[in-house]
Amino acid sequence: MRCFGLFAILVAATMPVLADDVPDYIAASHRQSIRTWLNDHPTYRLATPADCQCDDDIKLLRQGDGGAWAPQPSYEPYAAVGDFDGDGVEDLAVVAIPAHSPDPILVVVSFGSKSGRDREIVVIPEKGASAVDRGLFVRPPNPGHRRWRLLFGAFGSEADEVSIKRKTRSTS
Repeated sequence: MRCFGLFAILVAATMPVLADDVPDYIAASHRQSIRTWLNDHPTYRLATPADCQCDDDIKLLRQGDGGAWAPQPSYEPYAAVGDFDGDGVEDLAVVAIPAHSPDPILVVVSFGSKSGRDREIVVIPEKGASAVDRGLFVRPPNPGHRRWRLLFGAFGSEADEVSIKRKTRSTS
């Protein structure tokens, strides 16, 4: 019986990510590209708010501080949307963490396309082996620019900008 239990755990750990495993807060336009990436990288899973261990920080961001920071009611620590390449189409960034390995934390960016097809995925390894007390943050473009800035870092810090290098420039 003990062997059967171990077999069941091993089978469950290698099963592909199903549509229901991609959180609802990921827009439908990006769900398939994220699902495909996860299926192609079975040693990774999407980070969840439980990985952050930062419930108070998430609550503060969602409610706002009553002063300079406006409420962000739909804030998720490991998912961010913005036009990260300045092409006028919404892109998505998520954090993927290794399920059971010493691999690095990754920021996975799914670039939108004007045609809605052929999304490019770019993966950026991040420093540090833990997602605890860290999240994704988005800043609007600087004056005269169109590209939104993606940041990853500790809550209450000047998070580091994620350096996103596309393999190709989208013309669609």
